Amino acid sequence: MNRRSFLVGASMFLADKLLAGSFSLDDIGGIRNGSWLTPLDAERNEKDTADRVWKKFSQTGVIAGCKLVQNSTIQKRVQLMAAPLCETSTRKGLEWRIVLVDSPRITACTYGGGLIIVDTELVRFCKNEEEFAGVIAHEVGHNEYRHAQKSFLAAGLYNELSSLREINHRDVSRDLDGFLNDLGFLAYKGFRRLNENEADAYIVNAFFKSGYDVKKSSACSEMLVRLTGSRSYANIKNCLYSSHPENKERLERVRGIESSYSNKVSLGRDGAFVELQALVKSYKA
Repeated sequence: MNRRSFLVGASMFLADKLLAGSFSLDDIGGIRNGSWLTPLDAERNEKDTADRVWKKFSQTGVIAGCKLVQNSTIQKRVQLMAAPLCETSTRKGLEWRIVLVDSPRITACTYGGGLIIVDTELVRFCKNEEEFAGVIAHEVGHNEYRHAQKSFLAAGLYNELSSLREINHRDVSRDLDGFLNDLGFLAYKGFRRLNENEADAYIVNAFFKSGYDVKKSSACSEMLVRLTGSRSYANIKNCLYSSHPENKERLERVRGIESSYSNKVSLGRDGAFVELQALVKSYKA
């Protein structure tokens, strides 16, 4: 197979997987035929990245440009609240590390490998425990579905396609070259949106397993709407080039999933989040 045929085939492969609505590690790794990262390589990269970030954080007290909240009581409360949600994951070998950092951003993120970073302003912004739990469950979902591993592979594949385009620039017409570039980029962005949808869906599963009111699984999505509005994209191009789905679309999707669940015995909420939020609101670095 010549490079041009490979380029066309790889881009069409990405587009096909985007339409199918799912990427597996074998899908993304297998196309490399042993010459690129394999799923096992991606798993090692996920762990190495999380461990490297954690090591640097332990040495400097800074992660993602933000300082650790220097209050052991607050950190323990965050970890205790996150524990039942982390336990819903089937990835039993993960070392869960949930850390609160002092930041004005209203967000949370994960590096994979069980490492989740939560911003203080997010805790302050949440209206109730279900919103906060939904955020944690969403990040647990990214870990459960190995999104960090898939991202290593997908980014590597996209970069490889880009390099092949450079090599074959003289062999590929300008129109075809641009088309293949856009197709690969759109497929990669679509892959990122699928990750967000999977993590959103995991919130319902985590709430069901951990004893939260499953009918409040959409609280996290409701918070996003409150934070940034429905965020409807101006046109189809803006939508396709975004790495996140529209907030209203996310909310409707989670509500649809939670409607198919019946609650198990609910955990007795003990006001832990109210106490955590009060501590965070009064915290001064």
